[in-house]
Amino acid sequence: MGDRRGHPERAEELTLETTIDAPASLDPAEFDDAQHRVSEAAHRAAFDLMVAAFRGLVRRGAEWLDEEEPGWAKAINVERLDMLSGCYCVGGQLFGNYEALSQIRLPHPPAEYGFELPPGDLARDLRAWALLTDLWRQEIEARKEAQ
Repeated sequence: MGDRRGHPERAEELTLETTIDAPASLDPAEFDDAQHRVSEAAHRAAFDLMVAAFRGLVRRGAEWLDEEEPGWAKAINVERLDMLSGCYCVGGQLFGNYEALSQIRLPHPPAEYGFELPPGDLARDLRAWALLTDLWRQEIEARKEAQ
């Protein structure tokens, strides 16, 4: 059997050996600290992306409500707002319960309007639901102030 470069006689001899020598001056504590900073930065960047994505979905949902239910923001009790609750979420407060929202004129799944989280692991994370609730609260309060 040959290697991909057409040298059948050398195929068995090809091996890859790589050794990376750490600089002698590298302190393991400095490495751990640097690794921690990179990890924190990566988590922060991922969180910021999630917030931006959720904010866009919430804005889309609010704009849909502006079209379908003008003045809807006035009907929402932001103190009781809880997007995880079928009664105190936006749909629950406007239409009596969440199921009523999902049965009306939405042209796309409710998660695409920020009315719920997308299915999967994130939907089981209470912090993500709290974030979604906070973003809706901000959107509603901004609309109430603008009216």
